[in-house]
Order: sequence, then structure tokens, then C-alpha cells
Amino acid sequence: MPRFGEPDGERCRATDDRRGRGRDDDAHSAPRILERDGLRVIAIENGSLAYEAVRREKPNLVLLDSSMPVMDGRAALEALKADAATRSIPALMLSRHGEIDEKVIVLTAGVQDFITKPVDPREHVARITQQLQWRELVLPRSI
Repeated sequence: MPRFGEPDGERCRATDDRRGRGRDDDAHSAPRILERDGLRVIAIENGSLAYEAVRREKPNLVLLDSSMPVMDGRAALEALKADAATRSIPALMLSRHGEIDEKVIVLTAGVQDFITKPVDPREHVARITQQLQWRELVLPRSI
């Protein structure tokens, strides 16, 4: 399996709530930003499907949108962190709301970073790259 830094070496699962979004938001959507920077992204439209896909595919990183339908980002995060098969996969939360209470709740629940939308593409890629590099440093090569 390709490792970090190799072409298509990182798998990143992104969930993004696109309801009511305009054309300007599309330019800043998580999958486009990440794919443009060379990461392989699999976009999922709701938290329940994301949880199932993460269990099946074991991506290197999970991006969750706090406002996903069916199962919101916080519920998906709690399910991922409660599951021994997925709890070590780093998760980042995207949200249009940057209230401190929301940030503290998801950080306490196990998210590695909280990103408030809209996000500058350079910051987005930098935060994700940092998490992937950190994972590479702390996990054994066999994982």
C-alpha cells in the first residue's frame, strides 16, 4: 500500500453538507481543495454512510461536516471514536459555526482539529497535511 508522500498514498474521507450552498461555496468544498493538492478523496453525503464507509475502507483521515443529514458530524464522530476499528483514524470537523461551546464539545469527543467555514484553501490543505504527517509519525508502519 502506498505510504504518505507517494502519489495517491493518502486516502481521505470527506463528508460535506451541500444543502443550500451557492456556487461560491463550491469552489471551497473540501473534496475539490484536497484533490487539487493531490490527495485521493471519497466524498460521502451523510454521516451514516460515512461511518459505514470508514469502517469498510479504513481511510487515513476523516473530514466531517457538523451539519450532515441523517447523522450529523458530532454523532458520526462519536460513533467512530466508540468503535475500536475506527477510533485511531484522525477526524477533523468542518462547521459554519465557530462557537466555542461547539468546538470544545467535539474536541473533547476526539476530533483532532476544528475548521470553521469558509476556509482558505491553503489553511485547509495545511491542516489536513499536518494531521496526515502526525499520523505517519505516531503510528507503526504496519497500520
